[in-house]
Amino acid sequence: MWYLLSFMALVFSFMLIICIVNYRRQRTGFWRLLLIISAVAFALFLLLFVLPPIILLFQ
Repeated sequence: MWYLLSFMALVFSFMLIICIVNYRRQRTGFWRLLLIISAVAFALFLLLFVLPPIILLFQ
């Protein structure tokens, strides 16, 4: 389970980095849309899979 979550975090972070770099180069609407989608996906991943174990750890 943890291997899958760490792989998902790696994929989301690389996707976010690629979108940021390409958006800074080209500034097109396509890269802006991909950047927004990847940022929302990464934020949801953090909220759903990373934050709850941290909260449970400190209870």
